[in-house]
Amino acid sequence: MKSNQNGIQIGFDPNEKPGHRVIAKTVKVQGKSLDRDRKYAGKDGYTMFSSCPHRNDIENAQILSTILINHFESGHEEVHVWPQDGPHQGVQQPLCVW
Repeated sequence: MKSNQNGIQIGFDPNEKPGHRVIAKTVKVQGKSLDRDRKYAGKDGYTMFSSCPHRNDIENAQILSTILINHFESGHEEVHVWPQDGPHQGVQQPLCVW
């Protein structure tokens, strides 16, 4: 199977076990083979995050779904509501979640 998302092309085998489904030699970024020694940066328009310090080592950080599950299972009732006006919906400083 193949997938192409935002200039990243991958081939994967859904029958392989988790963590082994992506076929490494098929990964291409902007049509070029993945350089495993290069650090890639996204171009999603989220420039406000460029100055955020990394709070966790990316290699050892929890995935977002795990963080959210842990938060909701913890029983915290804290809710943040941002105004619905303005380009950043009331956010005055970057919110860094790493």
